[in-house]
Amino acid sequence: HVQIIMRYYCTCIQRLCLLLTLLTTYLRVSTGAFQILRHENAVCRKNSAIMQVANPNSDPASSELTSALALLDKEWQKNQNKNNNRWEKLDLADGDSINMEFVYLLRPPANFIRPTSVIFFLGGAALGQFPHIAYSEMLTRISNSLGAAVIAAPFATGLDHFELAKETGELFRRSMIKCEEELQWPIEKLPRYALAHSLGAKLTIINIAATDFGEDLQGIGLVSYNNFGLSKSVGMAKTFVDSIRQTTASSANAGMMDTLFEFAEQVTQGIGLDFQPNPEVMDRLVTMKLSPTLQRKTRLFCFDEDGLDCSERLLECCQSSEGASMTTAPTVSGLPGTHLTPVFLKLGVDDLDGVPDEAKEMAGEVIGFESASFGNEQDLNGLVREVCSWVTGKAATRGPKWGATREPEYARRLSGAMDAE
Repeated sequence: HVQIIMRYYCTCIQRLCLLLTLLTTYLRVSTGAFQILRHENAVCRKNSAIMQVANPNSDPASSELTSALALLDKEWQKNQNKNNNRWEKLDLADGDSINMEFVYLLRPPANFIRPTSVIFFLGGAALGQFPHIAYSEMLTRISNSLGAAVIAAPFATGLDHFELAKETGELFRRSMIKCEEELQWPIEKLPRYALAHSLGAKLTIINIAATDFGEDLQGIGLVSYNNFGLSKSVGMAKTFVDSIRQTTASSANAGMMDTLFEFAEQVTQGIGLDFQPNPEVMDRLVTMKLSPTLQRKTRLFCFDEDGLDCSERLLECCQSSEGASMTTAPTVSGLPGTHLTPVFLKLGVDDLDGVPDEAKEMAGEVIGFESASFGNEQDLNGLVREVCSWVTGKAATRGPKWGATREPEYARRLSGAMDAE
């Protein structure tokens, strides 16, 4: 019995280590610190000798992240037919396509014949490639509360955010057609919402600016909007990983990681490499293309302890747009939490394959272990309640904690206390 318990315990520890690896490397990979070393352009070719020193293929953390995501995705595929799993992969590839083109579809709860609304979701970089895993808890709880269907478009991290916005926008367009034709859902008649986190929020704005996607949306929800440049993103990622090290009391490869972070930051500054669009261009895009009509539909969700949030700057750009006023500005919900509050990963004993039933039973009886999780469930539930409240037309519970320098009337507008004209 002791051997069985220890075997189960080791399996749990291995899984949790993989989850931790996934999250601790999230921002470093998401910022493109190592993507820049693969980016094929003339500048990189001139600096190929330098770039080769920090080849991402030799970085163990990058490969560990891929392994962690692949493992979780494999577990999802194994458990896809379970009764409580409503996620499915919706294939959008045509006969001539050589690419894997798909979205992840979360059907509404079983007591709904058809969805009450449709939510188009984009996640942050890296984790956004597996939204059915990283954001499953958040999106499932929202779906359960609203009876909504969720269409989540996966994307791989890259420097060209224009292209990513184009690709994900096309996936959303084709997924609507697929749901109408095959599922007989009247998508055009259902309320539709865009919900996005971090980089996904930036991609959503780009898509809305370039197409008519936003015109038919009932609402646009942007969680922890991020518009940092590449160099600043690398620095912020280092700060995040440092905080994880302190939390876990881990110093493994700390010196190597610090060196790689510093090197990546210097290289991005030295050769002028950045995301497209960069922060300045993105600000102008918001000012020129996010009309007062679109601004009225928009709700920003900001966390009190989020050093990666650029929502305040986004709001300033909205106020600079033609025809904008206090009454047309996006509303803002202030919430407890951090940049990763939308990500909550939970592993129960029944989710682990290859563990004997006797070990599962004894794990609960002897060591009291039934599940493990990463993230703050209380903060996640607060976000879910606020999103659902916004969808149902309610004002923000409170405004953001951006300081006490704003005028009272403007602060009230931020939290949605003033009625739109």
